[in-house]
Amino acid sequence: LQRFRETTYGTVSGITRYSDHLDDMPSAYYLVASLRDDRLDRFLLLQYAHMANYMSRGTLTATEQIPILADSMGFFRDYLWNYLEGGIDECVPSIMLPGLATRWQLVMEVYDPIEL
Repeated sequence: LQRFRETTYGTVSGITRYSDHLDDMPSAYYLVASLRDDRLDRFLLLQYAHMANYMSRGTLTATEQIPILADSMGFFRDYLWNYLEGGIDECVPSIMLPGLATRWQLVMEVYDPIEL
């Protein structure tokens, strides 16, 4: 599933891409799967691309989705649907992603289905 997502233009620098926007809220699952499958290059790409390209610079806050294309004023980091997301300016799962990734780099328990 991860390779399919990566080879069929489902990502932009590791971040989940839809037709006209990025949505990095479900990325924690991709990070865990990358570590479990020993795909460290993909893990690090997603972790640092999320911080550099998805989160707001300086504040490290994140919305649920951001557009890929610029709006009519030339802004890239505006809300995707401004009139719908007026009150949705922070997405907790997206904000927590760098902290979770750092924790998983240091300590991660891989569950063995045979022992469960």
